[in-house]
Amino acid sequence: MEEKIEKVIGSWGHETFFSGSFISEDDLREGVSWLYSSANKKIKEIIILDSPLECQTRVNMLGSSASWPLECKTWERIEANMWELAWSDLWRRAVTALKTSDQSLQLSALGVLITRQVQEILRYRGMRFYTFSEDNLISRFGKAGLFEFLSAYILAIRKTVELKRYLRFLKAGSFLSLFFENIAVLCRRPEHTNLNSRGKLHCDGEAAIEWRDGWKLFYLNGVLVSEEVAVTPAASLNPAVILKEGNAEVRREIVRKIGVERLLQKLGGKVVDSWKGYELITLDIPGMGIKPTYQKMRNPSIGTYHVEGIPPRITTCREALSWRVSGLKWNPKQLT
Repeated sequence: MEEKIEKVIGSWGHETFFSGSFISEDDLREGVSWLYSSANKKIKEIIILDSPLECQTRVNMLGSSASWPLECKTWERIEANMWELAWSDLWRRAVTALKTSDQSLQLSALGVLITRQVQEILRYRGMRFYTFSEDNLISRFGKAGLFEFLSAYILAIRKTVELKRYLRFLKAGSFLSLFFENIAVLCRRPEHTNLNSRGKLHCDGEAAIEWRDGWKLFYLNGVLVSEEVAVTPAASLNPAVILKEGNAEVRREIVRKIGVERLLQKLGGKVVDSWKGYELITLDIPGMGIKPTYQKMRNPSIGTYHVEGIPPRITTCREALSWRVSGLKWNPKQLT
């Protein structure tokens, strides 16, 4: 059964992230009108845009029209109806399978990443972030897959009229949505989304995820990086970029991409101490009075080398390891 659920969830995940920016505009508009009428509201305007960022930017321009978020209760009724009809041992197993599905967890994490980046950009621009509605593919693809599975594999259940209409609305292509008293703002799915074998956003050479209006996000192995780091070929990427980077995860990805040996060679790295696989390295950078000091270590869980900045007063690997554990005398158990 778990394999069947994974298959249905995978289908909805593909529908959400990997089927391109096409929408069925008639079905989408009909679905939004139906959701509003279900909430005893009348929609005056439906705006369909090309990215989550464009949606938030437009809503910031709407002024008083965006003052009253609308909560459509249609999904709550559908869910309550399904619970009433479907409660059984199979239902319990299906819900558990959904909650532990790798695909569902990974794709839900993508939704969080995207929303977080929108928030960061708006904060930088001094604009307000409006909480996205729950009625869209990002929020519902997992439960939509679950209900579709239950409808298909529990003979006593048939899709309710509301569920059928809701699934049709989702498949019309609403990636994210914002519902207000009289206005609905929706965005298309991404043009393309690239993941690595572990289900994390990743693309070496271009954007990991891109929308039709040109908004792009660059990720390497699930870590948000600059366009320069992601797009520039490893052989052309200036190793000095790591010296300006404060984020440890981004530094790790720079090291992974360039290669630790080339990185240190190009930056003039000199090994001043080594101990049990650790190396303490100083860099002789022209114009810098204090030599940057780094500790090189291997991360056994993912097989990559990690370079961490160390105070230049430190002269041995053991001192560096003690510094990492807040000055405690070095003991391998303390670090874990």
